[in-house]
Amino acid sequence: MALGTVVKAVIFGIDPSSRKLAVVHGEPGKKHLGHEVKTLPARRPDACLVAFEWVGALVDRYPFHHPYVVIEAPVFGRGGPGSTIPQAMINGALQAGAHDAGADVIDANNAHVKKEVLGRGNAKKDEIAAWAAATRPDLHAEFGTDQDLCDALMIWTYGVGVLKLRNRIAKRGVDVTVRRPVE
Repeated sequence: MALGTVVKAVIFGIDPSSRKLAVVHGEPGKKHLGHEVKTLPARRPDACLVAFEWVGALVDRYPFHHPYVVIEAPVFGRGGPGSTIPQAMINGALQAGAHDAGADVIDANNAHVKKEVLGRGNAKKDEIAAWAAATRPDLHAEFGTDQDLCDALMIWTYGVGVLKLRNRIAKRGVDVTVRRPVE
C-alpha cells in the first residue's frame, strides 16, 4: 500500500468464555455490523486451536482494513481456577491468533468496559441487554436471548472509543503504530 493511503479500521469485539466465543465486527461509523457465535470443543487444547484459527479467519475477512481485536480479559477469582484458567487459555489463544493475523490487540477489562460504555462498572446483564436494545435495536433483535452477543457489542463499542482516543493522540504527533517484524 502506498504511503498516505487511508486504511479503514475494522473492530472485532470478542466476548470469550471457555465454551464459546461471541463477536460483533465491523467498521466504526457504519450501520451494518456482523455478529456470530462459535462453540468451542470441550477438550482444552482443541478449544485453544479453534480460537486461534477462528480469530485469524475473522481478521482475514477484511483484507483492506486495519484490524483491531478487542478481547474481554478473563475475570480472575470469580469461579476459582476451574473457570479462570480455561478462560485465560482461550484468551491467550485469541490474542496469539489475532497478532498472527496482523491485528492490533486491545485487552479489555470487564468493569472498565462497562464503566466507559454504560457509565457503571458493575452493570448487570439485564442492564447491558437494555443498553444494546436501546443503542442498536436492529442487532439486539437478531441476538435474541444471547447475552454474550450483547456483551460483544459493548466490547466493540468500547473498541470504537479506544480507536477515537488513539486517533486524537496520533494527531498530536505521537507515533501510535505497532511495529511488527518484517519477514
